[in-house]
Amino acid sequence: MGAELQLLQSKKDKIDKKANKQGHFYRILFGGYLVGQLGLVIHLTYELGWDLMEPVTYLIGLGSSILTFGVYIFTKSDFAFESHGENWLEKKRDKLYEKEGVDVSRIETIEKIIAQAKIGAWVNPSENKS
Repeated sequence: MGAELQLLQSKKDKIDKKANKQGHFYRILFGGYLVGQLGLVIHLTYELGWDLMEPVTYLIGLGSSILTFGVYIFTKSDFAFESHGENWLEKKRDKLYEKEGVDVSRIETIEKIIAQAKIGAWVNPSENKS
């Protein structure tokens, strides 16, 4: 049972690492998008003038609000950066677990059995002597 747990746990750890790596990549990509958008707005403000860019920035803000509301409706969760990232990460992990055939509930069951066996050995050491 310990060998099965080690095998499943190693697969789970690899999947968790892969999902975390992808999540980090998407956070960096999103941050780059925001910095690029800010840079573009600043550049165009000096290039074209505020009179032209004011409605553009309004529409960017409106579009962001609509997108945020759409994400809220779609995911049924708050659009806080942390909670959205955790929800995405959980969904990604679940998809990868299913793809790789990792049964997380089986891992938890084996861990509980091993923990109960250790507690039983500690509580009744005389019964475990052979």
